[in-house]
Amino acid sequence: MAEGASIVGCDINAEAAEETLAIVRAAGGRMESLHPIDLSNEEDAHQLLEFAAEKFGGIDVLHNSAMQLRLGTVEDSSLADWKFTLDHTLTVPFLVSKHAILHLRARGGDSIIFMGSVAGSDIGTGYPGNLPIIQAYSVAKAGVIRLASCLTNEVASATIRVNTISPGCVATPNGLLFYGTEAPNNGALP
Repeated sequence: MAEGASIVGCDINAEAAEETLAIVRAAGGRMESLHPIDLSNEEDAHQLLEFAAEKFGGIDVLHNSAMQLRLGTVEDSSLADWKFTLDHTLTVPFLVSKHAILHLRARGGDSIIFMGSVAGSDIGTGYPGNLPIIQAYSVAKAGVIRLASCLTNEVASATIRVNTISPGCVATPNGLLFYGTEAPNNGALP
């Protein structure tokens, strides 16, 4: 935004989307949003990319950061909770990327960025304390990391770069589910 980027966002939660729009615009940013929208629905994912291309004349960068999860161990999770987490953490970036590629090719390439997670690494659940309640999330994020790796081969000839960022513990609303709100270092997670 500070470099002049125009942003298209979305959210399944209309109130949260409006709040984000207000924050970005108050800071001088140029942003549009399509909400409420469920990106686990392929028609909605397609609609978002068409909306973005129409609003700003194309798409240069796709940043895949949408996710939702339901907590539980393998033994305690229902199949519905498992599928919900996989659909909203792995299927969403697949669908959004699928519908972005045509637009990125039309612009001569550029970049797809996936938000992975240390939870997707091959060391327990990837989190300090080896949290057993994030099994589905860990599997989904491992899938996101592999999706990005596979997609790299598919779109390299179109000069589309694909990268994954895998942060560790971050004081997001989801991160605070695991660690609580009482944390040292101004709320930063250990």
